[in-house]
Amino acid sequence: MIFLKVLNLKDVSYEDLREFIAQLYDLGIQPRSQARILSGIKSFYNYLFIDGYIDKDPTEMLEMPQKTMKIPEVLTVDEVNAMIQSI
Repeated sequence: MIFLKVLNLKDVSYEDLREFIAQLYDLGIQPRSQARILSGIKSFYNYLFIDGYIDKDPTEMLEMPQKTMKIPEVLTVDEVNAMIQSI
């Protein structure tokens, strides 16, 4: 179950953002999508901080979810030899 908190932009804390990330995980959102969402939030709060709308950036210590790396598929030696032989 998702719980929504209505907060003023200035009242959002690091703990609120951690709770949001946990809810994304609970919803089954993939790490790559979580990272994309959090990147947008970090950029928005960085903008608010630079322009002086907020005194402290709550996303400053926020870590991005780890993205899984896909190992590329490679040809076997036999497949490479077959390609060379076909030329």
